[in-house]
Amino acid sequence: GESNLKLGLIQYNIKNYTKAVEPLRDYVIQNPDSLKVLEVFADVLFHEKRYPESIDAYKRLYESSSPKVDYLIAISNSYIELDDMINAKEALTKVILLGNVNTDIVFTLAKIEAQLEDYNNAITHFLMATQMGPPNIDIYYNLAMAYAKVENYMQALLSFQNAYNIDPSDYEIIYQIAICYKELHMYSESLDYLHIFLT
Repeated sequence: GESNLKLGLIQYNIKNYTKAVEPLRDYVIQNPDSLKVLEVFADVLFHEKRYPESIDAYKRLYESSSPKVDYLIAISNSYIELDDMINAKEALTKVILLGNVNTDIVFTLAKIEAQLEDYNNAITHFLMATQMGPPNIDIYYNLAMAYAKVENYMQALLSFQNAYNIDPSDYEIIYQIAICYKELHMYSESLDYLHIFLT
C-alpha cells in the first residue's frame, strides 16, 4: 500500500512515468477513494501515451469530484491523441457549458469542429476566440479557411486580411487572399496578390 505509493510518487516526481505506472496502479486498486493519487495516476497514464486508460481514470475523477473542468480537458486531450475528434468535441463542449471559457479551449474546439467538417459551429467558435484575446494569426487563418469551406469568400477574405495585417510576409495567407479575390471575380486584385506571392 504505502510503499507502492511512495515508490510511484518518487518515480512520478522525477518524471520516470514508466516505472510509476505499476506501483500507482496497485495503490489505486487498493485505495479506490484516493482521488489525489488517481489524479497522479491518470497523468502518468497520459504521459505514457496510454490514452484509453487515462480516459478511464479521468472519467472516474470527473464523476466523483467537483473541479470537473480540468478532468474534461484531460479527457479531451486524450481523445485528441487517439484521433477521436467526436469524443474530444463532446468533452470540450461540456467544458464550455460549465462556464470555463478561454481562448485555448474555444480555439481547440473550433479546430476539432472544422476537422469534423462542422464548419458553421467552427466559425461560431473561431469568431468567439477572436473576441477573447489579442489578434491571433492562427485563429484568423483557421476562421478564414472555415469560411472558404462554406464558400463565404467575402468573410474568408476579411479574415485572411486580418491575418495578413498581423504578418504581411506570410506567403500562404497572401496566396489565400489571391484565391478569395479570384472566387469573388475580382481578378485584378487577385493578380496583385499573386504577383506579391510570386516575388
